[in-house]
Amino acid sequence: MKDWRKPTWPAYAAEFVGTFCIVYVGGWVNIQKDFNAITNKNLANFNWTTVGVTMGILQIILIWGLQGVSGAHVNSAVTLALGALKKMPPREVYRYLLAQLFASIAANLLLLYTVPKSYGMSGFSAFGLPRLNTTNSDSVGFFCEFIGAGLVMYTFMAFSYDTRISKTLFGVAAGGMLMAVTIALGPTTGGGLNPSKFLGANIIQWFRTNDVTKIDNLNKATASLDYNFWFYYLGSILGSILFAFYYEFFMVTEEDQNPELSVASYERDDHYKKLKI
Repeated sequence: MKDWRKPTWPAYAAEFVGTFCIVYVGGWVNIQKDFNAITNKNLANFNWTTVGVTMGILQIILIWGLQGVSGAHVNSAVTLALGALKKMPPREVYRYLLAQLFASIAANLLLLYTVPKSYGMSGFSAFGLPRLNTTNSDSVGFFCEFIGAGLVMYTFMAFSYDTRISKTLFGVAAGGMLMAVTIALGPTTGGGLNPSKFLGANIIQWFRTNDVTKIDNLNKATASLDYNFWFYYLGSILGSILFAFYYEFFMVTEEDQNPELSVASYERDDHYKKLKI
Protein backbone atom coordinates (compact mmCIF):
# COMPACT_ATOMS: atom_id res chain seq x y z
CA MET A 1 0.00 0.00 0.00
CA LYS A 2 3.04 2.29 0.26
CA ASP A 3 2.69 3.27 -3.41
CA TRP A 4 -0.90 4.38 -2.91
CA ARG A 5 -2.03 7.80 -1.88
CA LYS A 6 -5.59 8.08 -0.61
CA PRO A 7 -7.83 9.30 -3.44
CA THR A 8 -10.72 11.70 -3.14
CA TRP A 9 -13.99 12.12 -4.99
CA PRO A 10 -12.23 14.11 -7.75
CA ALA A 11 -10.28 10.92 -8.48
CA TYR A 12 -13.48 8.97 -9.14
CA ALA A 13 -14.80 11.85 -11.26
CA ALA A 14 -11.54 11.84 -13.22
CA GLU A 15 -11.86 8.12 -13.91
CA PHE A 16 -15.44 8.67 -15.06
CA VAL A 17 -14.46 11.46 -17.44
CA GLY A 18 -11.40 9.65 -18.77
CA THR A 19 -13.19 6.35 -19.35
CA PHE A 20 -16.12 8.17 -20.94
CA CYS A 21 -13.75 9.82 -23.43
CA ILE A 22 -12.03 6.52 -24.26
CA VAL A 23 -15.32 4.69 -24.86
CA TYR A 24 -17.12 7.49 -26.71
CA VAL A 25 -14.27 8.61 -28.97
CA GLY A 26 -13.16 5.02 -29.52
CA GLY A 27 -16.68 4.05 -30.51
CA TRP A 28 -17.00 6.93 -32.94
CA VAL A 29 -13.73 6.30 -34.77
CA ASN A 30 -14.65 2.62 -35.19
CA ILE A 31 -18.09 3.57 -36.49
CA GLN A 32 -16.56 6.01 -38.96
CA LYS A 33 -14.07 3.39 -40.13
CA ASP A 34 -16.78 0.76 -40.59
CA PHE A 35 -19.08 3.19 -42.40
CA ASN A 36 -16.33 4.27 -44.77
CA ALA A 37 -15.47 0.63 -45.43
CA ILE A 38 -19.10 -0.17 -46.25
CA THR A 39 -19.67 2.86 -48.49
CA ASN A 40 -16.12 2.96 -49.90
CA LYS A 41 -15.90 6.66 -49.08
CA ASN A 42 -12.47 8.01 -48.12
CA LEU A 43 -11.39 4.49 -47.22
CA ALA A 44 -7.75 5.28 -47.88
CA ASN A 45 -7.90 8.17 -45.42
CA PHE A 46 -9.76 6.43 -42.59
CA ASN A 47 -8.18 3.12 -41.67
CA TRP A 48 -6.56 1.43 -38.69
CA THR A 49 -3.70 3.93 -38.73
CA THR A 50 -6.23 6.73 -38.28
CA VAL A 51 -7.90 4.85 -35.43
CA GLY A 52 -4.57 4.15 -33.71
CA VAL A 53 -3.32 7.72 -33.99
CA THR A 54 -6.63 9.09 -32.70
CA MET A 55 -6.67 6.81 -29.66
CA GLY A 56 -2.98 7.38 -28.99
CA ILE A 57 -3.35 11.17 -28.95
CA LEU A 58 -6.42 10.89 -26.73
CA GLN A 59 -4.48 8.68 -24.30
CA ILE A 60 -1.65 11.21 -24.14
CA ILE A 61 -4.04 14.05 -23.31
CA LEU A 62 -5.95 12.05 -20.70
CA ILE A 63 -2.82 10.88 -18.90
CA TRP A 64 -1.32 14.35 -18.73
CA GLY A 65 -4.64 15.74 -17.54
CA LEU A 66 -5.66 13.05 -15.07
CA GLN A 67 -2.46 11.44 -13.82
CA GLY A 68 -2.14 13.78 -10.88
CA VAL A 69 -5.77 13.30 -9.87
CA SER A 70 -6.53 9.59 -10.22
CA GLY A 71 -3.48 7.98 -11.80
CA ALA A 72 -5.30 7.95 -15.17
CA HIS A 73 -6.26 4.28 -15.24
CA VAL A 74 -9.29 4.77 -17.54
CA ASN A 75 -9.19 1.00 -18.05
CA SER A 76 -10.77 -1.67 -15.86
CA ALA A 77 -7.96 -4.13 -16.62
CA VAL A 78 -5.37 -1.67 -15.30
CA THR A 79 -7.36 -1.11 -12.10
CA LEU A 80 -7.78 -4.87 -11.52
CA ALA A 81 -4.06 -5.48 -12.11
CA LEU A 82 -3.06 -2.79 -9.59
CA GLY A 83 -5.57 -4.24 -7.14
CA ALA A 84 -4.04 -7.69 -7.60
CA LEU A 85 -0.62 -6.23 -6.82
CA LYS A 86 -2.11 -4.55 -3.70
CA LYS A 87 -1.09 -1.15 -4.96
CA MET A 88 -4.66 -0.02 -4.28
CA PRO A 89 -6.86 -0.77 -1.26
CA PRO A 90 -9.73 -3.13 -2.23
CA ARG A 91 -12.38 -0.49 -1.49
CA GLU A 92 -10.73 1.89 -3.96
CA VAL A 93 -10.57 -0.80 -6.62
CA TYR A 94 -14.33 -1.24 -6.33
CA ARG A 95 -14.95 2.50 -6.51
CA TYR A 96 -12.71 2.94 -9.55
CA LEU A 97 -14.44 0.03 -11.29
CA LEU A 98 -17.86 1.53 -10.54
CA ALA A 99 -16.80 4.90 -11.95
CA GLN A 100 -15.51 3.19 -15.09
CA LEU A 101 -18.69 1.11 -15.41
CA PHE A 102 -20.98 4.14 -15.16
CA ALA A 103 -18.80 5.98 -17.67
CA SER A 104 -19.03 3.05 -20.08
CA ILE A 105 -22.82 2.95 -19.80
CA ALA A 106 -23.14 6.71 -20.28
CA ALA A 107 -20.79 6.78 -23.28
CA ASN A 108 -22.46 3.84 -25.00
CA LEU A 109 -25.92 5.30 -24.41
CA LEU A 110 -24.78 8.55 -26.00
CA LEU A 111 -23.33 6.63 -28.94
CA LEU A 112 -26.56 4.70 -29.36
CA TYR A 113 -28.62 7.86 -29.69
CA THR A 114 -26.18 10.06 -31.63
CA VAL A 115 -25.09 7.74 -34.44
CA PRO A 116 -27.05 8.84 -37.55
CA LYS A 117 -29.62 6.32 -38.73
CA SER A 118 -28.29 6.85 -42.24
CA TYR A 119 -25.20 4.92 -41.18
CA GLY A 120 -27.30 1.77 -41.00
CA MET A 121 -25.72 0.64 -37.74
CA SER A 122 -27.76 -1.67 -35.51
CA GLY A 123 -27.23 -3.89 -32.49
CA PHE A 124 -23.67 -3.85 -31.21
CA SER A 125 -22.48 -2.12 -34.39
CA ALA A 126 -24.13 1.07 -33.11
CA PHE A 127 -21.65 1.14 -30.20
CA GLY A 128 -18.58 1.02 -32.45
CA LEU A 129 -17.20 -2.00 -30.59
CA PRO A 130 -14.02 -3.73 -31.76
CA ARG A 131 -14.76 -6.96 -33.61
CA LEU A 132 -12.69 -10.06 -34.29
CA ASN A 133 -11.74 -10.62 -37.92
CA THR A 134 -13.92 -13.47 -39.21
CA THR A 135 -10.85 -15.27 -40.56
CA ASN A 136 -9.41 -15.67 -37.04
CA SER A 137 -10.47 -17.93 -34.19
CA ASP A 138 -11.39 -16.86 -30.66
CA SER A 139 -8.08 -18.24 -29.39
CA VAL A 140 -6.20 -15.92 -31.76
CA GLY A 141 -8.31 -13.04 -30.45
CA PHE A 142 -7.52 -14.03 -26.86
CA PHE A 143 -3.74 -14.10 -27.32
CA CYS A 144 -3.73 -10.85 -29.31
CA GLU A 145 -5.71 -9.08 -26.59
CA PHE A 146 -3.56 -10.73 -23.92
CA ILE A 147 -0.30 -9.46 -25.44
CA GLY A 148 -1.66 -6.06 -26.44
CA ALA A 149 -3.19 -5.24 -23.05
CA GLY A 150 -0.07 -6.61 -21.36
CA LEU A 151 2.19 -4.24 -23.28
CA VAL A 152 -0.02 -1.29 -22.37
CA MET A 153 0.13 -2.38 -18.71
CA TYR A 154 3.92 -2.79 -18.89
CA THR A 155 4.22 0.86 -19.95
CA PHE A 156 1.87 1.92 -17.16
CA MET A 157 3.93 0.08 -14.53
CA ALA A 158 7.22 1.48 -15.81
CA PHE A 159 6.15 5.11 -15.71
CA SER A 160 3.88 4.99 -12.66
CA TYR A 161 5.88 2.92 -10.17
CA ASP A 162 9.50 2.67 -11.30
CA THR A 163 11.51 5.40 -9.59
CA ARG A 164 14.32 5.03 -12.12
CA ILE A 165 12.13 6.45 -14.89
CA SER A 166 11.02 10.07 -15.22
CA LYS A 167 7.25 10.55 -15.13
CA THR A 168 7.44 13.49 -17.53
CA LEU A 169 7.01 11.38 -20.66
CA PHE A 170 4.40 9.03 -19.20
CA GLY A 171 1.67 10.36 -21.48
CA VAL A 172 3.77 10.12 -24.63
CA ALA A 173 4.97 6.60 -23.80
CA ALA A 174 1.52 5.25 -22.92
CA GLY A 175 -0.12 6.96 -25.88
CA GLY A 176 2.59 5.73 -28.21
CA MET A 177 2.23 2.17 -26.97
CA LEU A 178 -1.56 2.25 -27.35
CA MET A 179 -1.16 3.72 -30.84
CA ALA A 180 1.28 1.00 -31.91
CA VAL A 181 -0.77 -1.86 -30.45
CA THR A 182 -4.02 -0.56 -31.95
CA ILE A 183 -2.52 -0.23 -35.42
CA ALA A 184 -0.90 -3.68 -35.15
CA LEU A 185 -3.87 -5.59 -33.70
CA GLY A 186 -6.71 -3.57 -35.23
CA PRO A 187 -7.08 -5.74 -38.34
CA THR A 188 -7.20 -8.87 -36.15
CA THR A 189 -9.25 -8.01 -33.04
CA GLY A 190 -10.16 -4.35 -33.47
CA GLY A 191 -7.79 -3.44 -30.64
CA GLY A 192 -10.11 -3.82 -27.64
CA LEU A 193 -7.50 -3.78 -24.85
CA ASN A 194 -9.99 -2.33 -22.37
CA PRO A 195 -13.01 -4.14 -20.84
CA SER A 196 -14.63 -0.76 -20.16
CA LYS A 197 -15.40 -0.45 -23.87
CA PHE A 198 -17.67 -3.49 -23.71
CA LEU A 199 -19.26 -3.43 -20.25
CA GLY A 200 -21.71 -0.63 -20.91
CA ALA A 201 -22.66 -1.91 -24.37
CA ASN A 202 -23.29 -5.42 -23.04
CA ILE A 203 -25.53 -4.14 -20.26
CA ILE A 204 -27.47 -1.77 -22.54
CA GLN A 205 -27.97 -4.38 -25.24
CA TRP A 206 -29.10 -6.88 -22.63
CA PHE A 207 -31.84 -4.52 -21.49
CA ARG A 208 -32.79 -3.75 -25.09
CA THR A 209 -33.71 -7.40 -25.67
CA ASN A 210 -36.90 -6.65 -23.65
CA ASP A 211 -36.32 -9.62 -21.38
CA VAL A 212 -33.50 -9.15 -18.92
CA THR A 213 -34.25 -12.49 -17.25
CA LYS A 214 -32.94 -14.54 -20.18
CA ILE A 215 -29.33 -14.25 -21.19
CA ASP A 216 -30.12 -16.25 -24.35
CA ASN A 217 -31.53 -13.07 -25.84
CA LEU A 218 -28.16 -11.40 -25.49
CA ASN A 219 -26.42 -14.43 -26.98
CA LYS A 220 -28.75 -14.38 -29.99
CA ALA A 221 -28.16 -10.68 -30.55
CA THR A 222 -24.43 -11.26 -30.24
CA ALA A 223 -24.36 -14.24 -32.59
CA SER A 224 -26.33 -12.41 -35.25
CA LEU A 225 -23.53 -9.86 -35.59
CA ASP A 226 -20.60 -12.27 -35.21
CA TYR A 227 -19.70 -10.72 -31.85
CA ASN A 228 -18.03 -12.73 -29.15
CA PHE A 229 -16.81 -10.97 -26.04
CA TRP A 230 -15.21 -13.46 -23.67
CA PHE A 231 -11.63 -13.01 -24.95
CA TYR A 232 -11.92 -9.22 -24.84
CA TYR A 233 -12.54 -9.49 -21.10
CA LEU A 234 -10.28 -12.40 -20.16
CA GLY A 235 -7.46 -11.54 -22.57
CA SER A 236 -7.08 -7.92 -21.47
CA ILE A 237 -7.52 -8.64 -17.75
CA LEU A 238 -5.18 -11.65 -17.57
CA GLY A 239 -2.61 -9.96 -19.82
CA SER A 240 -2.59 -6.82 -17.68
CA ILE A 241 -2.24 -8.79 -14.44
CA LEU A 242 0.55 -11.05 -15.74
CA PHE A 243 2.61 -8.21 -17.23
CA ALA A 244 2.10 -6.13 -14.07
CA PHE A 245 3.36 -8.97 -11.89
CA TYR A 246 6.29 -9.54 -14.24
CA TYR A 247 7.37 -5.91 -14.03
CA GLU A 248 6.88 -5.75 -10.27
CA PHE A 249 8.85 -8.88 -9.40
CA PHE A 250 11.38 -9.21 -12.21
CA MET A 251 12.09 -5.71 -13.52
CA VAL A 252 12.25 -3.81 -10.24
CA THR A 253 14.42 -4.71 -7.23
CA GLU A 254 14.58 -3.14 -3.80
CA GLU A 255 18.02 -1.76 -4.67
CA ASP A 256 16.61 -0.10 -7.78
CA GLN A 257 13.93 1.66 -5.79
CA ASN A 258 16.27 2.60 -2.92
CA PRO A 259 19.81 3.37 -4.20
CA GLU A 260 21.15 3.48 -0.64
CA LEU A 261 20.72 -0.31 -0.49
CA SER A 262 22.71 -0.87 -3.66
CA VAL A 263 26.12 -2.55 -3.53
CA ALA A 264 27.49 0.44 -5.41
CA SER A 265 26.27 2.86 -2.75
CA TYR A 266 29.52 2.47 -0.84
CA GLU A 267 31.18 4.55 -3.54
CA ARG A 268 29.35 7.56 -2.16
CA ASP A 269 30.60 6.94 1.36
CA ASP A 270 33.11 9.56 2.55
CA HIS A 271 35.13 6.99 4.49
CA TYR A 272 35.51 4.84 1.37
CA LYS A 273 36.63 7.83 -0.69
CA LYS A 274 39.41 8.60 1.82
CA LEU A 275 40.76 5.07 1.45
CA LYS A 276 41.36 5.66 -2.28
CA ILE A 277 41.02 1.97 -3.02
